[in-house]
Amino acid sequence: MKILIAPWGNPSAWQEVTYRFGDVEDNSKSSLKIIQQAIQPDKTIIIGLDTLAEKGEDYCEVKQDAENKIKKYADNFGIENYDVLIAPGVGTFPNGKFSGSALDYYYYIISKLISKFLKFFQKDNLKNIGDKIEVHLDLTHGLNYTTVLTYRAVREILQTLAIFKSVDFKAYSTDPSLPRS
Repeated sequence: MKILIAPWGNPSAWQEVTYRFGDVEDNSKSSLKIIQQAIQPDKTIIIGLDTLAEKGEDYCEVKQDAENKIKKYADNFGIENYDVLIAPGVGTFPNGKFSGSALDYYYYIISKLISKFLKFFQKDNLKNIGDKIEVHLDLTHGLNYTTVLTYRAVREILQTLAIFKSVDFKAYSTDPSLPRS
């Protein structure tokens, strides 16, 4: 089984660039599309932040607004067969102040990724997914603390899975596109 995970910041400012991955080349605003084309994952998880939300009367609505925004961009970028996980962010933005700790993000995503992995494996039955689990992590568009903490969470989850199955873990990152003058 191949799983692709990508933490995202705010896709609204991303510019189209040419990405190359092995023999595959694509013009896109996101590296995730070319990685999907190259590795053909069974599952893709995009981790977005609640800080993207612009409206909501309660936290469920805030998360839903942020998820809808991520889905809109993912669809526009040509990303296919993906799930969105909205995690708590920290910072002050034009749309509000989000209080907390970066570790809130870490603990939240580790619990949610474990839950998603268990659902994937239950659906496919851990015995029937083969001898190897491949996890690919695209850190290209993550936001400062999200890249480090996502890497740490995924690595810790996979260390436990490695007790039961052979695990391959690959992390990718590329320099983001700089604004043109």
